[in-house]
Parts: sequence; C-alpha cells; structure tokens
Amino acid sequence: MRFLLMTALGALAACAADASPQTAIAETAPAPVYASEPAPNAVIAHAAQLSCDVVATRTAHGVALRAMAASPHGASGEYELTITKSDRGGSSDIVQGGAFDLAAGERTALGSAEISLERGGSYRAHLVLTDANGPACETERSR
Repeated sequence: MRFLLMTALGALAACAADASPQTAIAETAPAPVYASEPAPNAVIAHAAQLSCDVVATRTAHGVALRAMAASPHGASGEYELTITKSDRGGSSDIVQGGAFDLAAGERTALGSAEISLERGGSYRAHLVLTDANGPACETERSR
C-alpha cells in the first residue's frame, strides 16, 4: 500500500508544474483515512458511549447507593463517588474512588454505601468517571 501511495504522490508531483488552479485545489485535499487506521475521534466517540448512574435502594434505616458504569465497547479509567448526607444531626461526606476496567457490554457496580436518613434528611450522590482523555461520564442523584 505504501508503494502505491508513493507512486501516486510522485505522479502528482510530476503533474504539479503543469497543474491548472483546479488541480492545485485537488492536491490540497486531506489524505484519505483507510479502514486499518482508527478514526481521529474514535476515543471521543467511545467515551460518549460510556454510561454511568447512581442507583438508590430504600433500606429499613435509610438508603443504599451504588455507583454503576456500563460500556458497549469496554472502557477503563478512574471513578469518584461523593455522597453528602444532611439531616438534623448535621452533614457528613463519604468519598470513594478507584480504578475501573469494563469489558465490552459489561455493566458493573464500582462502589456502594448505605446511609441512614432521619425523617426530613437528604442526600446528594455525585459520580464522575474519567478515562485517559478526561471526564467521560458524570451523574448525580439526590433526595
């Protein structure tokens, strides 16, 4: 394939001296992307398909919160789950984080916590997933 590309470039160079303005415009066209090369935005498109959620389940004394992640193509990176609880007793924070590695089509729990909530209490759970390109998914659940 390289040989063909070099031959084509040589032919273009030979014609460049006699080129009309239309030919000169054609020479400045971007090089084609071959199927064996990844698309320039493949990682960005991949990150857009990474999904995350915080699942809340009521318990006898409060709520259980689970940080979930899924990807149709697989993904890896870091996660951070921050839970802030507020009630008559004040407020407290729980912060969990670490690495994740998802296989294609996998949905998994990254971290979890159970918090007690008094009547009138509230919580805010904030989940951020990052990959090699930066933030890839972010979500929040509150009550």
